[in-house]
Amino acid sequence: LLEQTADMHEVLNTIPVGLECHVVASLGPETAERLLGTVADSVLTEWLETASIDAGRRLLCRLGQERAGRIVSAIKNRGRRRDLRRVAGYPPNSIGALAQLSLVTICEHDTPDEIASVIERAGGPPDAPVIVTRQDGSVRGALDLMRFIQNRNGRVPASEMCVATEVLHAGTAVESARFPANWSQLTSLPVVDHSGRPIGYVTRTTLERARRSRSEGSLVLEAAVELVRFYWVFLSQATRWMLSRGSEK
Repeated sequence: LLEQTADMHEVLNTIPVGLECHVVASLGPETAERLLGTVADSVLTEWLETASIDAGRRLLCRLGQERAGRIVSAIKNRGRRRDLRRVAGYPPNSIGALAQLSLVTICEHDTPDEIASVIERAGGPPDAPVIVTRQDGSVRGALDLMRFIQNRNGRVPASEMCVATEVLHAGTAVESARFPANWSQLTSLPVVDHSGRPIGYVTRTTLERARRSRSEGSLVLEAAVELVRFYWVFLSQATRWMLSRGSEK
């Protein structure tokens, strides 16, 4: 009906609250683009606050990444904002979306096809980044997902698609907050110990807040909280695995 009527907003007013995102995300590309171009950001934010996460993600994929990020940032509920921001700009089940929902380790000489294959097979804790390792097993950096997607059909190896900033060391994380251009396209960056082993991650929003506040203590505290959460997820998964093994015996 929306695609057949001139006054799309009149039809939208008849849709039950919470279903707007689902309806608009189901429209054809041209109709959706025409409608979304006339809907205010504040209205889209209201829709996202009541829609299912899946419908919200599909709606965000209809928008440009800059507008999607702006709308998601205005959502009041922190958990919902985090879940929607995680894949804003990436179509559901795309390489970008999968990479941001899995713990993925790739080698610096891997080609885009090999990287894609690893990402598609990967599993792991939520929010973990794509980590690029050197041949000796130490960590080289984090994959720039946007550049990877842009070069998906090329033969550029992983070593040339790393974030320019070195992977964050736990004791020097605040230094990387001074170079936001190097990690602005990533959801999170890995934190490693001095032997190069990944021990957790710091999210982009943590670095952005630290850079605005210029508070090293704030960054260290938030990084510590996120590292604890990383270990808690790992411990919970290990516990479930051990319990399942015990029940089998």
